[in-house]
Amino acid sequence: MRWFRHYRALAVWTIILLLGGACLPITGGAAEGSRAAHEAPNWQLQGVERSPPVDFYAATEGYATVLFFWATWCPYCRVLLPDLEAVREEFVDKPVKFYALNVWEDGDPKSYLRKHGFGFELLLNADGVAEQYGVKGTPGVWLIDENKQVKYVRLSGDKPAAVARALRTELKALYPD
Repeated sequence: MRWFRHYRALAVWTIILLLGGACLPITGGAAEGSRAAHEAPNWQLQGVERSPPVDFYAATEGYATVLFFWATWCPYCRVLLPDLEAVREEFVDKPVKFYALNVWEDGDPKSYLRKHGFGFELLLNADGVAEQYGVKGTPGVWLIDENKQVKYVRLSGDKPAAVARALRTELKALYPD
């Protein structure tokens, strides 16, 4: 079934390119200057550790937020997770929330995060949110400031160290010592 999603995404991107990119989502972070920041969409998702759903805008009032769209079967996600965890630990005393939004899953994301000691808040069944944000593949990484403005989006092919470096740069700009 995963192959269908990939072909569907390819078809969507082909249509977008044929239309001249008019519908193209952000492809780079505002920090890289490729697009002006824009407001991140609101959403609600069920968390693993809490019974009421997480309402993004309400839960992150006054916080910057890192959204990590991932799946246990994604090898690039598994490589990126330790770098994201290091950034999370570095900013643990700052008003920053880290959410792992699980998408297109056929494994056990809760066990995977627990087994490897990652401290992200896990949110399940995030396929619809990924669609809202224009995420076409994993891993997807978005940094959103406390005003709900998108500050960074991981470009396809960015190495884990580059993603971590970009997040650190943006977070230090938001929360200087």
